[in-house]
Amino acid sequence: MLSAFPLAQAGPSVLDLVLDAGIVAKFVLLLLLAASIASWGIIVARARVFRAAARETRSFLGRFHGGARLAELRDLAEKVAPFPRRGPVQGRLPRSQPALPRVSPGGAAGSSTKKPSPTWSA
Repeated sequence: MLSAFPLAQAGPSVLDLVLDAGIVAKFVLLLLLAASIASWGIIVARARVFRAAARETRSFLGRFHGGARLAELRDLAEKVAPFPRRGPVQGRLPRSQPALPRVSPGGAAGSSTKKPSPTWSA
């Protein structure tokens, strides 16, 4: 006859299996646990970065569609931290060049003497 509680007769629990495991198996399980915790930490940190980027994008687009002048928008964009922000995966992606060239008060666009650094290095 089938029992109403089949899990009650299932055998040893997970805790019993871990406690009865050898030292190598316990070490591997400990490494897997540490990797899992680190992975979830990175996932949470990246979620926060993407949430902040979405918030900054909404703010910028609100001003853009509100009729702000391009010079004001450029200044606003320069104040915002570049994406991706520094975090657990810091320095893995190349930095992009500014989208709008600087305009000196008496000169033309791009008349700066400083050369931009290349995005990709060979």
